[in-house]
Amino acid sequence: MIEAKAPASTPRLGFLGGSFDPVHYGHLLIAQDAMEQLELDAVYFVPSPHTPLREQAPAVDGVHRVAMLDLALQGDDQLRVEDCEMRQQAPVYTVDTLARLRRKHAQARLFWIVGADHVAKFSRWHEPHTLLELAEVIVVGRPGKALTVPTGFPPERFHLVNGHPFAVSSSELRQRFAEGRGARFFLPPAVEAYIETHKLYCD
Repeated sequence: MIEAKAPASTPRLGFLGGSFDPVHYGHLLIAQDAMEQLELDAVYFVPSPHTPLREQAPAVDGVHRVAMLDLALQGDDQLRVEDCEMRQQAPVYTVDTLARLRRKHAQARLFWIVGADHVAKFSRWHEPHTLLELAEVIVVGRPGKALTVPTGFPPERFHLVNGHPFAVSSSELRQRFAEGRGARFFLPPAVEAYIETHKLYCD
């Protein structure tokens, strides 16, 4: 008698968007915290050519930012790069990216990962209600701080994750490289070596 196979569980996939200019340990911690606390099967880093709600364009070309992500994530099968936005013409909206990802991962449960500061701007996102139909939102906040769901949106589509504090930004790291100080303890060694080899962020 052949036993029937148990149905496979629905994959839980997280997607973390951003400029990653450059990627650093803070980004990796966000992915790890979301993956562990929401039991995600994988987290995809989604580098953006230019985030619509940010006035300043990335400092270096997308080819370099994708290469740095590849170096930062090497050796971890659960952390991956999804560069679909890099092949689109600006402006690139999250809702459109999620529509593509929904077609690509039709059987999966999708989660878009954001920092707590982005939730306050959620109503300004392009077609936010449609976005919530395509994916749930993981909000990475400070430990012990409650999640405030934007008014007018279903609270069950938002999930709070207690993140590890990491008070360093990509802009600070760019400044450090411009001043020749490096960033040894803020990002993976392979990423720092890549930046130095290609002389990125040097004024």
